Amino acid sequence: MSQRLSLGAFGALASLCLAPSAWAGAVEDFKKGTDVQLTAAAAVMDGQLYSLAGFRIPKAADTLDITVTGADLGLNFSQSVHLTGVQTGNSILWTFNQTFNPPIAVDGTTDVNHVSGLLIVNATLLSGSNHPLCGFQPCLSDVLLTQSPGSWILVEGEGALGIDFSRLVMVDYFRGLGGIPQPGLAGFYVPGTAKVCSSSVTTYLPMTAFLTGFAPSGGTKVDFVSAYPKGLKVPPNITVAGGQSSASFKAAVGPDFTGQVNVVASSAGSIFSRMVQIFPRADCEDGGNRNDPFDVRAYVPDLLLGCINCSELTDLGIRGQGLIRVQGVDVYFNGSQLRRLSSVFDVASVSAVDMTDSGLITGSMVVHAGDAPVAFKASLEGGPTAPFVLGAFTPTAITASGVVIGNHISRTGSVAMYHDGRSLKELPVSGATSSQALAVSEAGHVVGTYERDGAVRAFLFTAEGVFRTLPLLSRATTTVPVAVNNRGQVVAHSVDSSGAVLAAAVIDTDDTVHLLGVPSGFTGLSATSINARGWVSATATSRTGTSGFLYTREDGLVDLNRRLSPAGSVVVTDALRVTDADQVLVHATANGNRALYLLTLP
Repeated sequence: MSQRLSLGAFGALASLCLAPSAWAGAVEDFKKGTDVQLTAAAAVMDGQLYSLAGFRIPKAADTLDITVTGADLGLNFSQSVHLTGVQTGNSILWTFNQTFNPPIAVDGTTDVNHVSGLLIVNATLLSGSNHPLCGFQPCLSDVLLTQSPGSWILVEGEGALGIDFSRLVMVDYFRGLGGIPQPGLAGFYVPGTAKVCSSSVTTYLPMTAFLTGFAPSGGTKVDFVSAYPKGLKVPPNITVAGGQSSASFKAAVGPDFTGQVNVVASSAGSIFSRMVQIFPRADCEDGGNRNDPFDVRAYVPDLLLGCINCSELTDLGIRGQGLIRVQGVDVYFNGSQLRRLSSVFDVASVSAVDMTDSGLITGSMVVHAGDAPVAFKASLEGGPTAPFVLGAFTPTAITASGVVIGNHISRTGSVAMYHDGRSLKELPVSGATSSQALAVSEAGHVVGTYERDGAVRAFLFTAEGVFRTLPLLSRATTTVPVAVNNRGQVVAHSVDSSGAVLAAAVIDTDDTVHLLGVPSGFTGLSATSINARGWVSATATSRTGTSGFLYTREDGLVDLNRRLSPAGSVVVTDALRVTDADQVLVHATANGNRALYLLTLP
């Protein structure tokens, strides 16, 4: 059953697949900043146009109020006008009502003794490709000010022969810069290890932009341009939320498109480009070089661990980076060194549950010893880490855009939730008395279970915003999703009332079910992950122990112990993850010692 939710019901959930927008706003950044660069302004009085350009107006930090003197505008008088600023949405309303004593002598016959008015400007974050100059130097600003309708100025005074006058001045043009320094673009990440293939329908490719530092409270814009939007469509811009150093989004791959597309990212004058190769669908479905033997290496050398039989996997990224638990302590492994997460975030303890390929993680942390655990998300790569506390729920996964899914236990049962960076919201599963969010893909597909009318069913939210109830693997059992890939394929278990796994299967995007079966000589099979090709990692159980397996559509279940090079170097006991780079992380034993090993195709 498929159901496209209305925009009202699904609007917030769309953030699962899109980068978070700035909720503090450009006005807040302008308020925090100092000084205003008046790049150009024009006004009309009595049919004549007057203009100004290239002046710096002093402004104090943490206020919208500005005091302007004649000297600030290059005029020959010292009197000042105080503008009182008020925020209205994304606009600033400056009002002023100033009497001059002594009057301002304009020429030998005219004095101005009073000025009043309203100046309305719209505040927006500078686009990522815009790197403005103040004179000949780069402006350390992130907010653009432009005029809005409704601005006016009333000038009153005394003219020749002592005759009073009153003139209405209309603001014709206004453009200024303000705010606070914006970080530059440090990098632009596109998954480059695994093949990207098109499909008969639109598919999605996660991308991530990293800044050189924290985005200001209003956020930092990053602009994107695709050389061929029909083949690979990217949003015109995303906003890295205030306090964060990265943001992700999904690029849309056109149906059956193949070829190369150049994507350019820019922010604060920094520009990065990436060439993305899109392969035919068959290249991802033919199994690649699956028949070659896997090279075997210790994922984390024992010398680096400093212990034996002491490491457990939490999650693995496409570039080999991972979250592991060493002697009960959560650490981050970047391929060459281990970093204790509690030290990275300067908290008492961390329990991580999921990590994206771009280094975003989620889980729970105890800030101070004795405190209750709180849900959090943070970035481990591409810039400073900044833990963001999410609220009272239990995270299970994080999307490439930084949206965290999880569950909250209420009086009536479990409720699937997600946090979009602004607030905690319930996953919109219509009519459900309880629900659980279990896994998410980098592209934003969400899988879980819900209960309605006493029956428990599995669900999938696609990256396009479609809710679908997944088929039952058996009438007498419950279907429980384990993982979902970027194409929307789901690997799931069929479980009985006690929670025992009776079968594992891959559910295709058209609801076709492919049962994995149980290898000969084994009594059961549990799936652990699925990659973009549809390969599944699994562990089979027998009366004497366990063994790691890899499932492909072409070969079915293959014992990984028969695919190692050199053969017999280790004994694979559990297959834990298969990545989109076709790597398999396993538990294996060598010389009686159990450790994590990475299996890589040549």
